[in-house]
Amino acid sequence: MAKEQPLQPLYWDTTPSERFGPAHLRFQSNQIVRDLVDESIARGEGLNRIVTDYQKGKYEQADLEQLYQLIGYSYDGASTLSCMREEILERAMAAFVAAGNDPDNPPQKGA
Repeated sequence: MAKEQPLQPLYWDTTPSERFGPAHLRFQSNQIVRDLVDESIARGEGLNRIVTDYQKGKYEQADLEQLYQLIGYSYDGASTLSCMREEILERAMAAFVAAGNDPDNPPQKGA
């Protein structure tokens, strides 16, 4: 049986961006994990080393999938990652909808 990790919830990020537009779905980040990754990036390591180590078999897929969630990756961005299983994205979306959210209608900024 494959290892499973808890899912991070999705939320609407209403911070406008050139890449994502006025709103987009994002995994809820964990600030401690985000800070650790940012410090690793500042040292010139970061996610590239982690992904390389994953490809060499050091980490399990479920752990890498959860890391991307814990750093607050966007839902659309996560869907392009070769390590992110469709099942994880489907479960995250199902939980988002089950909580009464509409994935097609983001809230208006300030609403």
